[in-house]
Amino acid sequence: MATSTRPSPHAAAPIALAAALFAGLLQMSCQQVLDIPDRSAAPHLECAQGSCTCAAGYGDCDADLTNGCETDLQSSPTHCGACSHDCLGGGCEQGQCQPLLLASSIDVSAAARLSVDELRVIYCSADGIHRLELGASSSDDPGDHQVATSSDSVLSVVHRDEAIYWSAGSAITSLTGVFYQQAGAKPQQLAIAGDYLFWTQRGSGGVAHSVNKRALLGGDVVELTTLEEPPDLLGASTSTFYFGARVGQQHGLFRASAPATPIVTWTPLQTTMMVVLSAALDEHYVYFNRPTGKAQGTELWRLSHDGEADGATKMVDSDDIRSFTLDGDYLYFTDSNGSVQRVGDDGGSPELIVGSQNNPTAVATNSQAVFWLTTYQGASSTVADLLMVAKPPVGQ
Repeated sequence: MATSTRPSPHAAAPIALAAALFAGLLQMSCQQVLDIPDRSAAPHLECAQGSCTCAAGYGDCDADLTNGCETDLQSSPTHCGACSHDCLGGGCEQGQCQPLLLASSIDVSAAARLSVDELRVIYCSADGIHRLELGASSSDDPGDHQVATSSDSVLSVVHRDEAIYWSAGSAITSLTGVFYQQAGAKPQQLAIAGDYLFWTQRGSGGVAHSVNKRALLGGDVVELTTLEEPPDLLGASTSTFYFGARVGQQHGLFRASAPATPIVTWTPLQTTMMVVLSAALDEHYVYFNRPTGKAQGTELWRLSHDGEADGATKMVDSDDIRSFTLDGDYLYFTDSNGSVQRVGDDGGSPELIVGSQNNPTAVATNSQAVFWLTTYQGASSTVADLLMVAKPPVGQ
C-alpha cells in the first residue's frame, strides 16, 4: 500500500498558530510587545506594528517604559518642550518657557545696564549698584542687595566674579574703592578683556577724549587712543579694541590694536552719519549695531577683524533692534516691537524667544538664561523690571 504524503492536520496546526501569532504581534499594542501589563498604565504611547513612540507633546522623561510617556512637555516647568529643559523657576506654556520677574520698579534714570554671570546679575539704579544672586529659593533671602551707592548717575557697569566696576561722574569705582579718577575726565563705557579694564573717556579742561586701559590688579593707566571728539561705545579683546566716535562730519566704528604702548591711530571700518551704539567681539568678527534714523531702532552688522567697510554683513533683516549681546553661536537681541529673539552668529532667520515685552533693552545672557529690562515711565522717572527666561533648547 502506498504511503500518504499529505501533511497531517495535527502537524500543520502549530505552524498556522505561529504564523497567526506573529501577524498578531505586528498589529498588537505596546503592552504586549514591551511586556507592559496594563495599557492604561502606559499613557500617551502611539504604537504601530510593534514600534512605539511618544504622542506629540509628551515625553518619556523618566526613562521608564512601564509608565509610558508620562510627561506633558507643553506644561511641565522642568521638562518644557523637551525632556530636562528646565524653565529655571518660570512657567511653561505650550512648550515654551515663560519669563520670570526678578526685580521690579527699578529706577533707571541713570543707565539701563546689566552684567551677568552664572551666579549673579549686576544692575545699576538711581541709588547705586545692586547684586542679585541667582538660584535662591522662595523661602530664602531673594538675594537682591544694594552693594554700593553713587551720588552721580551710573553710566556703565561690568564685573568679573566678585569684583564690580562702574563709571559715574569723574571716576571708575569698585567695591574696594576708586579704581581711576582724573579731574576733567568723565569715564563712559567699560569693558573687561583679559587682565585689563578698558574704558572710553570724555575729556574737558585740557584732558583729551580717549580710550584707556588699566590692569585689574592696578598699575599705570595706559592711554590707547586720543580723539578730537568723545568716543561713544567700546568693545575689547586681549589684542584689539573697537570704539565709536565722530571724526569730521561722520560717526563710525573704529578699530585699533591694543599693545602695551599707546595707539594714536585708528582704521575706519563702517561709517554712518549717526552713532554706532554697541560692539561685541569673538575670535573672527566684531558685531555692532548702528542707528538708521528711527527713534529707537538700529541695524545689526558683522565685520571680520581684518575686513574693510564694504565687507560688512547685515545679520538680521530688521532696523528695529534696541540692544544685543553675543553668546557662543548666537546673537541675542531685543527690538522695539517688544520681542526678545536670537539669530545664529552666521545670520539667518531669527528665532522668537519671548514677545509682548514693554520696551525691552539691556539684553544679557549666561549659559542657561536670557536677561533683559523692560522700561516704562513711572510717577517721576523711568523705571524698569528685570526679567529672565530659560534659553530654548538648541534646534527647538
